[in-house]
Amino acid sequence: MAIRILLVKDDAEAETVVNNLEQITGGRLQVDRVRTIADGLIAATVKPPAAILLDLKLPNGVGVEVIRRFMGQCGSIPIIVMTDLSYNEIDRQAIMEGAVGFVNKPIQSYSDLAWEIRKGMIIHERRPLYRPIEDTIARIEKTAIMQQKVLAKG
Repeated sequence: MAIRILLVKDDAEAETVVNNLEQITGGRLQVDRVRTIADGLIAATVKPPAAILLDLKLPNGVGVEVIRRFMGQCGSIPIIVMTDLSYNEIDRQAIMEGAVGFVNKPIQSYSDLAWEIRKGMIIHERRPLYRPIEDTIARIEKTAIMQQKVLAKG
């Protein structure tokens, strides 16, 4: 039986992602694709996938806000972010919002993408064990940001 993945992506690369993921995994992954945040939220609610591949540049949302919307409604589903935004800029914010993995666009290696999906599902499954550590790191990062702002005003 195939593992169902939801791809939320609106551009021309999406069909290539679907076809290559299904091919490289020998049909072990079934990729359902939607083009909008609203359709993604509906699809994930009606028939929850094993994981969500989420593009962070959609017509009706960009960046971390897209992750927040999905985590708010689909927090029990691991989210792997697909982005061509500055990796360093978005990766910490995405993790803080609940993403479990990242893939840069355009996709260079579909075997790496398949691995990122698998890794994301494993991390998500074990996340409750790491929650206290994540909370502590979040508090430290917020404190550091506040201190930087105070020093900048200084």
